[in-house]
Amino acid sequence: MKIFKFIPFLFFLLSVALFFSCQDKETVQPENPFDKIVREPNPVYQDTLSPTSFLSLHRDIFSLKCATPACHDGSFEPDFRTPQSAYSTLVYHKVIKNTTSGRFKYRVTPNDVQNSWLHERLTTGDEVLGRMPLYSQPLSTTELDRIKAWINDDAKDIFGQKPVLPSVAPTITFYAAVDADNTNIDLGANRINGINYNPFAVSKTQKMWIAPIISDEDTDIENLTINTLKFSLEQDNFSSPILTKTARFYDFGGESRFWIAELNSSELPTGKIIYMRFYTKDETTTTEFPQNSSLNVYKSFWSLYVNP
Repeated sequence: MKIFKFIPFLFFLLSVALFFSCQDKETVQPENPFDKIVREPNPVYQDTLSPTSFLSLHRDIFSLKCATPACHDGSFEPDFRTPQSAYSTLVYHKVIKNTTSGRFKYRVTPNDVQNSWLHERLTTGDEVLGRMPLYSQPLSTTELDRIKAWINDDAKDIFGQKPVLPSVAPTITFYAAVDADNTNIDLGANRINGINYNPFAVSKTQKMWIAPIISDEDTDIENLTINTLKFSLEQDNFSSPILTKTARFYDFGGESRFWIAELNSSELPTGKIIYMRFYTKDETTTTEFPQNSSLNVYKSFWSLYVNP
């Protein structure tokens, strides 16, 4: 029983020993891996977009004030939902609604604010036409100046590239063949067997004018180039034509403006079907008609037969 009396004393001695033992050693704390991280101050956002860039115009103006429900959110063109859709439906995009005089051709014409329909719609005082955005606060002078500056700086796209005027190839739809001595005689009526797409027949000394009907969306037909009429004995081979005629431009007033090839049938072989093709070119694109891929009825219509 006496031993139990010494147990508290033994615990006391152990506690004292541990206390002094700890005092002799340096306390070691575990390393915190996050202590070595150098923390920079929170960065301040800086807007690096030019206020006259299309991306900033879309972010600050078009997407906020135009792409509203039931307006230019895809319901109506221009489509201002994204920068890409906005740009593609503005720059060199044909005007649908226009002035009574048809003054405007494109919604945005680069470097030409006064002939850009977008600017007209944003600034017009015409109450019937209505200034955009409708039923909302008009754009401020600063906002309008930003749009004008963008237009006058080539109306660049979201990558800063200048737009290229799209070119639609000239269209040849028909032709008229008339007697050069009496323009009231339509040689097109003299179709073999009376079938309106068969070759038209002429005498071997027939003088005639052949006038293709040409249209072009962007180029006045007077400014078209090449304008040649080729003749071949082969329906789909005009690489070595038997005859080539250069057409001349005639302006008879109003809508009567044609490129006309003058021909004397004595220049062609008799007793054979002779196929014709007309070639014209605008600023970038050459049109050939008929083409090898055209239906045979067009190729047959564009042919003639010289009686022996």
